[in-house]
Amino acid sequence: MQGAESDSDALGIPDQYQLVTHVDLMVWAPAPSTRPAAGETRPDETSRSGRPRPNGGRSLTGPRRRPRPLPIALHIEKAFKTPGQTQPPSSFKKIPGQTADEPLTRLYTDTARRDRNRAVAVSNCRKYFGPDYATGGKECDEFPFASTYQGAAGSEYDPYQLPNNFSVQALDGTQNGNAGNLLGQFVSKYRILDGPDDGYLVQITG
Repeated sequence: MQGAESDSDALGIPDQYQLVTHVDLMVWAPAPSTRPAAGETRPDETSRSGRPRPNGGRSLTGPRRRPRPLPIALHIEKAFKTPGQTQPPSSFKKIPGQTADEPLTRLYTDTARRDRNRAVAVSNCRKYFGPDYATGGKECDEFPFASTYQGAAGSEYDPYQLPNNFSVQALDGTQNGNAGNLLGQFVSKYRILDGPDDGYLVQITG
């Protein structure tokens, strides 16, 4: 890709993980937008339920790179499209993060809840993929992310969240780590706030 150095170039991240604006190369890249002024909600940012849409319609975009699709993106796509085929099982599962009515919201200040999200995810990986699921450098990938209020332990804190409304899968640890790093870049670059007032979406393209 020609042009100015991207954020991910400066960090030495491989091409398949770069924060770029060319859709064919994006894996975790926010859609360009303009954040409204403090307290302002534009007409197109209000959902049918009356809840504000994620600020400026920003989205976290992750394409499946050909010819070898990125397992993290495929996991998220599976969670969105066929949640009933993911672990843990639940006939009522509907994964948030796809629409403005049910965005993901950043969990930052409550580190204990983040740790609990992660612990519940890992426990489910052990339960459904075996105690040796991490063999070969794999990690427990969870969606929604542990750094969101919609994470694996969400129903323990919020009575309105469905239990088991998340997905776990044992995936390559290096790719999982890179995806996590880029999520961190996204929330930092766009100053995503902790709490329910600043949501974002995830979109798989390609």
